[in-house]
Amino acid sequence: ISPTSRVSLSADTLLDLLSGKTDVTTAALIGKLEVRGEPMGSVLLGGIIDGFRRMTDAGGVRGRVARGFSRWLEQGARR
Repeated sequence: ISPTSRVSLSADTLLDLLSGKTDVTTAALIGKLEVRGEPMGSVLLGGIIDGFRRMTDAGGVRGRVARGFSRWLEQGARR
C-alpha cells in the first residue's frame, strides 16, 4: 500500500519542532515543512510533536527521559 501523504522537513526543522522553538503550522507556512498528498500528514506529525512535548511535563521515568531528551535538543544536538 502506498502512502497517501508525504511530509518532508530537514533535521534542523524536526529538532526545532521537538524543542518547541517552532510549531508545525509555522514551519509549513514558512516553507520548512512540505506536505504532499493528503494534508492529514501534518496533523499526524503535529500530534506526535505535541505528545512528546506533553511528556516533558509528565512525572516518573517517562517524564524524566523526555525532559532529558528535550534539554539535549535545546543544548545543541545540531553539532
